Amino acid sequence: IQITNGLNATIGILSKIEWTLPSDMLLKIYYAHVHSHLSSTPQILIAANHQDINALQILQNRALKHVFKLNHRFPSLELYRDITKRILPVRAIINFTTCVTIHKATLGVIKTELKFEKSKKGLRNDGILVQASCKNSIFMVNDITCSGVAMYNAIPKEIRSLTGVEVFKEKLKSFLLKNIESFL
Repeated sequence: IQITNGLNATIGILSKIEWTLPSDMLLKIYYAHVHSHLSSTPQILIAANHQDINALQILQNRALKHVFKLNHRFPSLELYRDITKRILPVRAIINFTTCVTIHKATLGVIKTELKFEKSKKGLRNDGILVQASCKNSIFMVNDITCSGVAMYNAIPKEIRSLTGVEVFKEKLKSFLLKNIESFL
């Protein structure tokens, strides 16, 4: 993925300036030059293979360890659970942005060519599940209409049924942070 080149450059800069700037300034640099790239390309990242996602996760971990002035051997789980508190790892960012996009589409907040339908009543989640037609193509397997809908349907019914987008985002982020281990 092309994004790794730019991230490597930013991480190189962070490593050189980490002891000259306070962590709050380094965190602003992280959000501007690392997190912004990771959160703005979910449709590209959802189709990426596991090796590419792992490479991005390693880069994100390195960047955050520089920001918080941690040893490079500091455990990743503790980094996200105890140190960063509200920063999601790469897979969780993909999940978050994808689920928000699908939720907005189901509410009619954004226009999309994707066709989503709520399941019919009588199913186990009583109309909350979203269905999308996935073509039997190797190219469609990791598409937002297939993988994204699976991600969306995997979040709890209480979150999927929310009608406010901002409340949905906050509850979804809290849910993902509680389950941080599954994304590392």
